[in-house]
Amino acid sequence: MTKRFLPCLAACVFLSPHGLIAADWRPVTPADLALKPPKDDPSADVEVLFRDVRILNEAPGGHARNIVTEYIRMKIFSDRGKDKYASVEIPYWDKNSIYDVEGRTIHPDGTVIDLKKDAVFEKDAAKKNRGHSAKVIAFALPSVEPGSIIEYRWKKNPGEFISRYIPLDVQTDYPVDEVTFHVKPLTSQYVQIPQMRMLPFRCNPGKIEPESDGFSAITLHNVPAFHEEPYMPPELSVKQWILVYYEENTNAGKDKFWTSLSREHYKAFEARVKVNGDAKAFAAEIISGAASDDDKIARIYDYCHKTLKDVHGSQITTEERELAKENRTTADTIKHKSGTKEDIRLAFVALLQAAGFQARIAEMADRTSLLFDPAFQSAYFLNKDLVAVHVNDSWKFYDVNNEALAAGQLRWEEQGVLALIDDPKESGFVKTPILSATQTEVQRVGAFALSEEGNLEGDVREIRTGNQAMQWREDWANTNDAEREDALREQLKKRFAEFELTNVKYTASPNANMPVGVSYHIVVHGYAQRTGKRLFLNPNFFAVGTTARFTSNERHQPIYFAYPWTETESISWSLPPGFELDHPDFPGGYKFPPLGSYVLRIAGNTKRVNYARTFSFGGDDFVAITAEVYPNIKNIFDKVYEADNKLLTLKVAAPPAAGN
Repeated sequence: MTKRFLPCLAACVFLSPHGLIAADWRPVTPADLALKPPKDDPSADVEVLFRDVRILNEAPGGHARNIVTEYIRMKIFSDRGKDKYASVEIPYWDKNSIYDVEGRTIHPDGTVIDLKKDAVFEKDAAKKNRGHSAKVIAFALPSVEPGSIIEYRWKKNPGEFISRYIPLDVQTDYPVDEVTFHVKPLTSQYVQIPQMRMLPFRCNPGKIEPESDGFSAITLHNVPAFHEEPYMPPELSVKQWILVYYEENTNAGKDKFWTSLSREHYKAFEARVKVNGDAKAFAAEIISGAASDDDKIARIYDYCHKTLKDVHGSQITTEERELAKENRTTADTIKHKSGTKEDIRLAFVALLQAAGFQARIAEMADRTSLLFDPAFQSAYFLNKDLVAVHVNDSWKFYDVNNEALAAGQLRWEEQGVLALIDDPKESGFVKTPILSATQTEVQRVGAFALSEEGNLEGDVREIRTGNQAMQWREDWANTNDAEREDALREQLKKRFAEFELTNVKYTASPNANMPVGVSYHIVVHGYAQRTGKRLFLNPNFFAVGTTARFTSNERHQPIYFAYPWTETESISWSLPPGFELDHPDFPGGYKFPPLGSYVLRIAGNTKRVNYARTFSFGGDDFVAITAEVYPNIKNIFDKVYEADNKLLTLKVAAPPAAGN
């Protein structure tokens, strides 16, 4: 099946080699030059007068043209607005290209200063987009002052392909008076294309208006700025955006639409699944000796997972990739021992069916970009395929294409979401399981000795299970221990001014069901503060140098935690000779049902302090709650942060009484 991916919006609304921007800039009116901050917001730093996006996606004569242009005009009101918006970065990914960048500054007296070509340069982006190489085109508009107008435009080629799905990023990080998308309806001389439709999210664009040049306009006014906040839901669940799409929609109605789509997709994949005598014999060989249904499924999974090579993956050589043959059916995939991700999924289905299981493809919208609702009636949102197996009156889900996962494991993005079972009769949505807080845990153990100068020396061990372990495997699978140690050292540099790190060891079994871990020896100079005859010690080594999870007193976006988790810390401290604990005053912990609990225990004598802390959050599901309850959520994490960073006082012990 052809997949409907959810690309990042910032990467989707851009351009390519055939000039669509007019040769001249739009006229600047006296009213634009004299514009003052809006009366309803006199503190505004900027106002975007317009944002104009033109999208051409067509295949005249069979050759795909995919061209997007963007043109922005902005009034600068303050030095803060100048500092933030006069420097521009335009992101793009992989084989996209951005070109024909132009810009200029217009002062209130009408003076125009053009952006020079040599002031436009390319650099690596600070972060990647879902694993894709990220770059930016950067430039700074010249001579910008409060009162200036800046405007710039560029083109982007997102690749030579035709897409039935075009997401439009209505909201940006600045307010816009008017944004207009000009979309050329998709046409093809070879394929009949359905009528262009649009599905708006959190905005009201009105009607699609035909234009004289064959384009259609979608216009919105007074679009507020979008501000990212920590721990907010996926962007497509909180931003204003529009999906322009070309898809038959004759089966309107929540249940009817998805049932029809499920049956259609079942026919497509079942035509390639061949369960013949050879497949049954081979499946019987794979599961021979298996004691349970789960064991049988795991054996078939392991065969497909480890033996069938993805022709586009990293586990196949260039020579094998070049020699790989096209697979028409699952019998070909099993014979060739290689194929596309879809080939391997279907081979897994075929072998499961050959072993007597009811196996289907399950389509879902993972939580990377969007929290899906079946009311979003478009196949676009089903961006991920799993294999579903009916066992003991319920469906179990398998991601056979992820090298880092064992049988039955799902990435956190695939957990707790609705999956559409492709079936000719009993299709419908089934929720995938999610690991609970007790199943996803970070265990940290420390054994430290403290000197009378306040220096720390000791050993640390960290163990991760559940989603924490799976995330670690995905992030670090293709790195070596030296690279991992460098990353650990960089993390510690953010927390400690002066330290020594030695004996770093990583534990990551090839068995993905096992935990992953790291251990190391560390010396931290000046860990505890010495004042006169006292030492002030934070007994939670793992909290030192961290920042509060929520710092703002206001919240606009909902709060979202991707999965529940538990943190446990067990730390022992050997006290310096002659010191003792001075009246410890620590909270014992508290509960905040149904979300979790915080437990803290400290015990000490003249030689040792033992610290034990458990923080559990989320219970049995991911957390997505409205901004109205933010004060309560912030209060929980503020109390945890305060307790985590509360200091113990160590004092010089009084000499023993005479005669004792």
